[in-house]
Order: sequence, then C-alpha cells, then structure tokens
Amino acid sequence: MARRELSNREAIKLLQAARTEEKSLNDLAHLLTSSTRDLPERYCTRAFDVLHSRLQNPVSQALLDDSKTCRSVMASIIGLSALGEDFYPNHKPLLRQCWPDFICWAKAIFRGRKYHGMFLHALDTLFNEAAAVDIELIDNDDMFDFTIELWNGEEEGVLARNRYTLGPLSAILDLHEYQTEKFLTKIGSNAAILVQTLLSRIAAVSSSEIEKGGPADLLIFLNKLSISSVDKILDALIRSTDLVPIVCHGLIAVLDAPNLTTMHRITTGYGFNVLAQFSITCAENICKALRNGILRIIFAVETNKSRNRGERTTQVIHLFQRGLVFDYVVSAAVAAMNGLANKQNFDLTETLRSVTPEFRAEWMRFESLLLEQATIFKLINLGYAQESGICASCRKTSLRKDFKKCAGCGNVLYCSMTCARNDWSRHKVDCQTVSGSIQECFPSLDFDRVARRLGTLQVSRCWLSTISRARDRAIPLSHLGVFLDHQSCPFKFNIFDFREDNLDCQHVLKENYLARLVAKEVERVNQGEGSYHCFMLVVSHMGMQNVPYLVYLEEVNAEGAQTNNPRSTYYADENGRLLATGTHDAVEDIISRMLSNTNWRALWREKPFERLAAQFAQEKNLIKRREALH
Repeated sequence: MARRELSNREAIKLLQAARTEEKSLNDLAHLLTSSTRDLPERYCTRAFDVLHSRLQNPVSQALLDDSKTCRSVMASIIGLSALGEDFYPNHKPLLRQCWPDFICWAKAIFRGRKYHGMFLHALDTLFNEAAAVDIELIDNDDMFDFTIELWNGEEEGVLARNRYTLGPLSAILDLHEYQTEKFLTKIGSNAAILVQTLLSRIAAVSSSEIEKGGPADLLIFLNKLSISSVDKILDALIRSTDLVPIVCHGLIAVLDAPNLTTMHRITTGYGFNVLAQFSITCAENICKALRNGILRIIFAVETNKSRNRGERTTQVIHLFQRGLVFDYVVSAAVAAMNGLANKQNFDLTETLRSVTPEFRAEWMRFESLLLEQATIFKLINLGYAQESGICASCRKTSLRKDFKKCAGCGNVLYCSMTCARNDWSRHKVDCQTVSGSIQECFPSLDFDRVARRLGTLQVSRCWLSTISRARDRAIPLSHLGVFLDHQSCPFKFNIFDFREDNLDCQHVLKENYLARLVAKEVERVNQGEGSYHCFMLVVSHMGMQNVPYLVYLEEVNAEGAQTNNPRSTYYADENGRLLATGTHDAVEDIISRMLSNTNWRALWREKPFERLAAQFAQEKNLIKRREALH
C-alpha cells in the first residue's frame, strides 16, 4: 500500500491537539510508526518538541501511579523512537537535549513495571540511534548498568519476551572491544548462567506463536558472544549441550516467518555463524545439528545471494563428513535427508543449480559418503560382516564374538578361561605394561568397537589393492599395518610396516604401549599356519587418536579382480587416489543398483539401500548354511 502524506492542515491540527489530548498524542505516535501514512518532513521537528514536552515533567511517584501519565509518556517515547534514522543524524542537539528526560522516565517506568512490549522496542531504537549519532550519551557506567537491568528483565518472567529487551545492551557492547568482558564482570562473571539464560530465551521465543519474526535479536547477540575473546563465555558456549539444537530451532523459526525480510536473512546468516563454529566440535553436536534441521538452514544460507556465506556452508558440509564414521550420526543424517525428500517445496536437483560450484562438489561428496556409510552400517547391523578371531593360546578360529578378550589389554582373545590361564606366563609382562596406561591413553576404547568393525570391513573391501600396494612398497604381509584417518576428507587409507625400526610407523608406536603389544601379537599370529590373516589396524577419528586394534581377515584370493571405477568408496591412498574394491563387493553392488535407477527424492524417502542390504545379508546367510551342510 502506498504511503499517504498528511496535508499541512491535518498535520498542524494533530500537533496542536497532541500537546494536551492523550488520544491525539497516541494518534501522532501511531502516525510516526505507520507504514501507510507520513507526517510531512517539515513538521518532524515540531513533532519532536510535542513528544519531548510530555517527558519534561519531573518523575514522581504520584505521576507513576497515574495510568494516564504513564500511557502518555510511553506514547511519547514510542513516537520519539519512530522519528528514527531519518531524523536524528541531522538533529543531534535535539537527541542530546531530550536524552536525560527520556532516561529518567525510561528507568522509572521499567523499574515500576508499568511498561509494555512496544515501549521496550522503542528503547532498543533510541539506544541504537544514540550509538550511531552520539555515543557519549550511552558510553558510561550508568547507562551500562541500566541496559543490564533491561536485559535481566523481571525475575518472575525472565523468559517472557515482553519483560526484557536486548537492544540497549547490544548497542553498548558494540562500543568497545573490552565491553563484553566488562559486561561479564558486572553480572558476576557467571558465563554459564548468561549462556543458559540466552539460550532459554531463544528457545522460548522460537516456540511462541506470537513471535512470528523469531528470535532475531537474540541470535545476533549470541553470534556477538561467540566471536568475543572472552574465554569464560566461549568455554560456556562449548560446554552447553543445548546450544546446537536451540540455535537450529531458532533459525527454523526465522525461516518460517510469514514474510521473510532482509533482517530475517541477515539473522539467519549470523545464527548460522554460531552453528558453523560449534556444531562441528564433536560427533554428538553434528548429530544434534542434523536432527534439528541444519541441512535446511545450510541451503537457506547458501542460496541467499544477498548475504552469501558460501565458504562457511561448504566448510560445514566438508567437516560433517568426519562424523559419518559413527552409526548414530549416519542415522541422523539419513533422517535429515528423508526430511528434505519429504518437503514437496524443496527440490535438491534444482537447488544445487543455484549454489556455488565449490558447495555443489562438497555436497555431492557428502551425499555419496552418507550413502556408502548408511549401506555399510545396515550390513553390519544385519550381521553381514562378522569379525573373525583366533585364540591366542590354542589357535582355535571362530567369530570374534565367540571369544573373551583379555581383561587387561582388551585386545588378545581367548576361547576359554583355561586358555587365558595357560597363556598368562607369556602375555603377563606385556599386558601389565599396557593395562597401566590404557585408560589414560584410550579412556573410551570400549566405545570404539564400532570403529574397529567399520575399519575391518573397509580393509576387507579393499584387501586386493592393499596387498598390491604392500608388494609395491616391499612390506611383508606378516608386518602389515593399515592406518585409517577419519579426520581428513576424503578419509586416508595408508599402509605401513609396523616394525619399530620403520620410520613410517613411528607416529603410531611412539609412547603407545598398546600399539607395541598389538604389533607383537600380529607378528606371532602370522608366524603360524591358518586360514586367517592378522594385521594391525590403527584408527583416528573425532573422538580418538591412533587407536590400534588386532584384526583378523579370512584369506582372500590375492589374484582376484578389482573394480575400475568404484562408486562406493571414500578412502584415498597417500597419493590421493580413491581405492578400488573387489568385484564382488556388496556395498559397491548395492550402490550401483540404486544410482542406476533411483532419483534423489526416492533414494532418501524410500531408502532402498536398507532393503537391498537385507537381501544381501539373507543371501550370504543362505550360502553359509549350504556350505555348512556340505
């Protein structure tokens, strides 16, 4: 709707009446905030005088107790704020003239709990105008303390959006670099309470139907804290278990606003900065981000041409790939992709045409790796890739789950307590050396059973190329070590000779007693005869560095064929070349079948890899039963 300017006669009549009549004063304030009508510019100074005159009566308890006076004062403050950035830069003396009266009444009304939401919004605006036009008005301890009062709000309604305001404090924190640290000191140096209060308010606003615009100012303030140099605040943000899901919900609330404005898009960018900083710190946060809508947020930020953060969105998708070695992160990512596929107003193929080439390439890598890992974990859960084991005493072979592991080192396997006792004289010294330091070096080793199973399966898939590379580098299979680095993307698959005099493995064996024990056991197993090959597997990922495992593989035909152009492996050798898998690789077969006749929406909505994985597992079990009968 076009804005209509008042005629001279209408303007003069309104200004005269507003000096004495409450209704006319309200009409003037409403006019100044209206999006459809304008006060002629030449009358703005007169409007300022009228509005300011209502604030020149000294504050008294009698006036505060008079509801009509309070309403008139708040209407005047709202009107003064509405004059805004078009007026005050050219009338700095007027802002300075009214500021003491404005502050006196603002404090009285706020402390007397006489205010409403529009009044608090007016305070935001006037403090921001002062910061832009005349910072001396707010650059003092009195103003700092008052803005903290405004931020704290009412004790009984600490989460109620109409009981606190953030704008004045935010304006003061922007004045100097040291202001944030000063703020923390003024509130008692309790960064954890500050962060929790802020996050709780973001959560409350995000779930409120009234706040259709979402928690824009709160998210911008959170971003301000996240880029501060105050260690206590950064530590509190890192330690918060609620930060990632709450920020995701807040940004979804912003994106769901009925009419997306430039301010909403800017807010999305600032909120995403926080997620880019804290969602990648650990696998748990990656999982929380995926479960709470970050993929939608990433695409919203990436496709926002007016404030593109392409480098950060690309970086986040890149770093998320490190989390896809954990089954619970993969489950969250599959659920997130399923959510996108079920959104009829979202077309991934079309969206990828409007993003940067760098983001598009990284997204394709993310999606390919997710498909591979989802297929692998499904196969593992169905018992397709069972781990093998050998008793360290009697050399009995069976599935790893049939053995008991040494209670000290956690790596050597025994088929019975009798075998464990029989082998103790040999194993005792090494075990006691390791068990004294294992909890200090690898406190969550039990948790890494998934990493060992995943690593074993990947080595098995690429065993032919592993043997070929070992031959090229003159590494005997009896001293073979495989290092899987899941902290780089693509994942690194390097081989090495684990003997201590070999420089390739010094980073693994240095001060790592468990790795030395594993190396000794691998060499011992490979000296005997049997249908299993033993090697050292070393895994690094987001939660652990250089964890060594004792791993057994059934013998594989070393002369078998390999795939020329694998579509299902995300592991690269030391030269950056993706590894080839065997021609009868279940993962390769499943992914090739899906990608040949499935579009992206059907792929993630119907998840055919789950059905195909179940078929492969069932077929393998049938083959094993037939072999057992013969």
